[in-house]
Amino acid sequence: MQSSTNNSNRKGTRQHVYQSASTSSSPANTQHSDPGPTPSILEDVISGLIEPRSDAPGEYKPTLIANRPGGLTMREEIGNSLATSDSFDISVAFVSAEAVLSLFEDFRSHHETATRAGTLITSTKNHFNDPRAFWELLHLQNTTGVDVRVWEGSRNASVAAMAQGQPFHPKGYIFSRRMKDGTPYYDLYVGSSNLTGAALTTQREWNLKVSSLADGELVGQFQDEIDSQVPIPFR
Repeated sequence: MQSSTNNSNRKGTRQHVYQSASTSSSPANTQHSDPGPTPSILEDVISGLIEPRSDAPGEYKPTLIANRPGGLTMREEIGNSLATSDSFDISVAFVSAEAVLSLFEDFRSHHETATRAGTLITSTKNHFNDPRAFWELLHLQNTTGVDVRVWEGSRNASVAAMAQGQPFHPKGYIFSRRMKDGTPYYDLYVGSSNLTGAALTTQREWNLKVSSLADGELVGQFQDEIDSQVPIPFR
């Protein structure tokens, strides 16, 4: 079946990116003589989760993005991540035309430098995503190459028992990035913000950002979950 083939190819491409990141950070491929990127992330994890450390770089520390007035917003985080990442996977239940349009140029710029076309998965849950939102997603896909997929849940109990029949309600953003020495790592955002205007800017939300090297178990868990979510292509 075409959908199975597309999903298999898509999974293989994503796994190649994750595995390449892991391989390129191995000692055999490392050109610098310092201890490597692990201490930097470790210092930030200790500072963020155990006790503050003045020597922590801060770039990789766990961070809460809540859209508080004068504080970090998810719109800024996503825009900055698109500008500096190699690839991305976004999985959100709801999308608004307003949010897609506000990030359109960021997606376009990312397409010009990306190592892999990004994936954006959304749904038909509760019919929240209106026709204009799907139109803008189709335009985004055709213009920037973002691979848009739509998860269709089911009210039928027997269908809903299957993975892609379940109600769909995630809010997650994954960005593949590189440290100054070229070492790949990932910024993972999970929380309450869908890809809508208010959820990215003015609405109070809770979104946790965590950074991980390619070999981290959490990266693999995210990869497996994204692979299990990719439904038929959006046309």
